[in-house]
Amino acid sequence: MIGKKKPKALALTNDPGARAVLCQTLENYEALRKKFPELAKFFEGVPATCGENITVDGLPMSEVCVGDIFRVESDENYTSRLQLEVTSPRKPCVRMDQSHFSPLGTDGVKYHTLRTGLAGFFLRVITEGYLREGDLLVLHSRPYPGWTIERISRLLYGESGLSGKSKWTGTYKELKEAAAIKQMSPLHWRDDVLEHYKQQQIIVKRKRIRNSMIILSVAIPVIIIVAKISRKKIVNLSFFFTRVIIT
Repeated sequence: MIGKKKPKALALTNDPGARAVLCQTLENYEALRKKFPELAKFFEGVPATCGENITVDGLPMSEVCVGDIFRVESDENYTSRLQLEVTSPRKPCVRMDQSHFSPLGTDGVKYHTLRTGLAGFFLRVITEGYLREGDLLVLHSRPYPGWTIERISRLLYGESGLSGKSKWTGTYKELKEAAAIKQMSPLHWRDDVLEHYKQQQIIVKRKRIRNSMIILSVAIPVIIIVAKISRKKIVNLSFFFTRVIIT
């Protein structure tokens, strides 16, 4: 039974339900075996060595998107009402290295999975229900088709160093789009995206003001010359300048 019970350990976020279920895929395990062949025996997926609640087959991180909602499809003798919503990639901790006997540092499993999204992803329970071995997760809706687990991981943590802090590497347009994804889990993801968006908005505003001042520095002499030539008085020039700057 998969329900909406909120883990006590997630009290540090204002949306604990966003991390109700951790999912890992066999495709991720295969990618990790190829990346770390010397550790391949620790990435068999049985038992679940990444600490996931469920392990699925057929969902590569390049195809799973934040906001996706999956329903359960079972045999004709059994029906589940369970619906799960993808909220974010998992931001792995040092246990990802420890449990797989990986060397620590930016070349280890922890940082590789952080940058690529291979640590798995979290799910929010939309409708409670049962999930059995062999059941199918069927895509029900996809509101953000461009925002895959792989993409948001790369753009937010692709250049993360030892500190593990996020650093936005995408464009301002991409950042604005990401900030609009309300389904994204706040902890480590949406909160960071919103903070980067806030900082970028300040930078953009400063650029606009600077550009306006440059335009004014060129426009003022031109306006004065034209006024002198046409022998017309400059009426309410200060008000005009104020409107230009505000615009």
